[in-house]
Amino acid sequence: MKIRTIALLTIFLTIAALLPVAGQLKGSTYLGEPKAMGKGFIRSIVTTDETGKPETIGFIFNGDALLGLPSVADAAYKLALPKEVAVPPFDHLEADWNYQGHIPKELYGVPHFDFHFYMITRSERDAMILNPQTKANFSKNPPKEYVPKDYIFAPQSEYANMGGHWIDINTPELHGKPFTETFIYGFYNGHLVFLEPMVSLAFLETKPCIDQPIKQPQAFERSGYYPMKFGILHDPVTDQYIVALKCLRFVR
Repeated sequence: MKIRTIALLTIFLTIAALLPVAGQLKGSTYLGEPKAMGKGFIRSIVTTDETGKPETIGFIFNGDALLGLPSVADAAYKLALPKEVAVPPFDHLEADWNYQGHIPKELYGVPHFDFHFYMITRSERDAMILNPQTKANFSKNPPKEYVPKDYIFAPQSEYANMGGHWIDINTPELHGKPFTETFIYGFYNGHLVFLEPMVSLAFLETKPCIDQPIKQPQAFERSGYYPMKFGILHDPVTDQYIVALKCLRFVR
C-alpha cells in the first residue's frame, strides 16, 4: 500500500529521521499488510529514493502492539514485504516474541523481540530441520570474508527453520552490561540467511531513538541491497515504532 495522503505526513517525517539524508521525502514509502500483535498491529515498511532504489527496510508497529503480548508462549509474527517493491536479497520478515527470553538465560532471559530479516524463502526455512544428523549445518563456519570482524558463532544458538547465530564479541551484554539491543548475523550451512536486531521489551518501552552502524564483512556472497546501519525510532506524535535496516547499498 503506497502512502499518498497529507494525513500521514507524520509517518513520513518519522521515516525521514531514519534515512541517510535528512529531508529525503522525494521518494516513496510502502507498507505491507498489517498483522495483529498485542493490542495493536505490526507490518513491514520499505522506503525508496526518487529513482525507486530501496533505502530502508523494516518493521513498523504502534505502541498498543507492545501491550497484551502472549505471556504463556512465544509468538512469531510473519510479514510479507510490500507488494509494490522488491529489496533483494530479502524475502520476508518475522518478529519473534520471546516472553521469557531464551538461552543463554543469564544474558537473554528477559522478554524481548528477535526481528528477523530473512534472505531465504519460507519453504527453504521449512527444510532446515534440526537433529543430530543436521546440527553441524547450523554452526558451519562461512568463508571468513563473509563474517564481520569480531563476530563468532554463539554456542547453542542453533534453531530449526532459522539457522545459527553469530554475535559480536564486543556486544555490551557479554561484558557485564544489561541486554538492551544487539545485532546478529545468521548463517546456515555456511551461507548468510538472515540479519537480526535483538531488542528487549524494556528497551522498547523507553521509546528509544538509536542510529548506529552495522559491522560489515569484507564481502557478501549474493548481490543485493545490504544495510550500513540499523535504527530504532519512536514517534511520540503517532505512537509508532520503526525497527529498520537503513542506508542500503547495492553490492554486486
